[in-house]
This record gives sequence, C-alpha cells and structure tokens, in this order.
Amino acid sequence: MISRCSLFTVPAAGERAALLATTLCEAFQISAARVPDRIALVDHADHGRALTWSAYAAAVERVAGALATLGVRRGERVAFLARNRPELAIAEAATLHLGAAGVVLYAASPPATIEHVLRDSEPLLLLVESELDGRLAEVRHAVGQTLTLDGASNGCGAFAMIAAPAGFDFEAAWRTVQPDDLVGLVYTSSAGAVALEREDVLQVQKIDSMRWRIGARCSPRPGSSLRWGRTIVASISATASANALPA
Repeated sequence: MISRCSLFTVPAAGERAALLATTLCEAFQISAARVPDRIALVDHADHGRALTWSAYAAAVERVAGALATLGVRRGERVAFLARNRPELAIAEAATLHLGAAGVVLYAASPPATIEHVLRDSEPLLLLVESELDGRLAEVRHAVGQTLTLDGASNGCGAFAMIAAPAGFDFEAAWRTVQPDDLVGLVYTSSAGAVALEREDVLQVQKIDSMRWRIGARCSPRPGSSLRWGRTIVASISATASANALPA
C-alpha cells in the first residue's frame, strides 16, 4: 500500500530557479509554474493514479484554504497519521504553505508513543487516514480536533471541501513563510532509549539538504528523474521533499 509520491526531474542549465528558492513553498510554486503538465505524484497503490504539477498545486491551494478556515496559520502545528499517499503529500504541502509545521505519527508506534508526540507537539488538529483511525482509540483525547484525510472523490478528503475564509489570499500566505520557519517536528529514539528525542527542522535546513543531495551527492544530469517514496515531513532525514522540489 506504499505510494510512490513524487517524480523530480532535474532542471536544465539556466532553469534552476527552484534550487535558489529560500523556502520549500517557493520551490514548489516555481516547479508548478514551470512544468504544470508534468507528473508530480503517482500512487501505485491506486492503479498508478497520477497528478500533474498543475493539479497538485490546485489541490494544495484548495486544502490550504480549508486548513485556514480550521485555524491553521503560521506557527501552528498539524499532525498526520497516514501511509505514504498523494492525500498526505497534498495536506503536508498545504500546511507548509500556511507557515505551519507538520508532525508525522507512525501507525506502528504504540499508543503511548503517539500520545507523547501529540502532547509534546500540541498540534491544532490531526489529519488521519480512515483505515488508521482505529489507532487513535486510546489517544484521541490528546488532540483537540481530528479529521479524515482521505475518503472523498476530490483526492484530498472531505474536509478539503470546507470553503476558504473570506478574503483568504493563498499567495500572500505562502510568501510570508520565512527560511527560519519550522517545516516539522521529528521524534526519534536511539537504540535502548526510553525517551523520544525531538528535533525542530527549519525551512532553510531542508533547502540546504535539497541542494546538497541534488548537487554534491547525486550529481544528476539535467532532465534525468529521481524518485522518492516518502513525502515532505516524513522524509526529514532525506531530501527536503521531492514533492516540493523542481520537476
């Protein structure tokens, strides 16, 4: 059931504006404007369902409007409990475009771990995949609002049909995001450790990671493609997010 979410095509010489972006939001928007008809997301768990960059960007803007109505804004946190799928990529990108940080919960984690992460990160709301909702039975009290991430024909979950606030300016929202804003909170534990360690990851850290992996490590030829199987917040130790990089 793991989706392959993201196809990143290395920009040709002279078309590397996305690599000069100062935030993931800016890199995402540059990509969507430059190659709107290129495939951005592919869900192999759903018969190869694909979204172009144009469709991806439109879904992100729609979900960002819904999240804004729910109170998500710069500095807030949004938690996710879902497998790797386009709906997760869209919701994560929408969260970043509002200047909020994402917190990924892993379905395999014991309830005590999920509860600790929720209490420590204090997310405004939790978006959960419908098939994983049962994992929250013992910890739902630790988060104020829970919404289903999937389950609607629009590919983003029924909550995405919530209308944006009156006067909501999506472009103005993502342009206020700064390099030192949080991308996400990551919780890890070393072998044998009982307590979880928290790492706050910034926009600038992921942009720097993106440049390093694409340039120094990967050294790809212009026009070649790279695939990732993880999405924005989940791949904290990997590239900033294949979903938000130039395509």
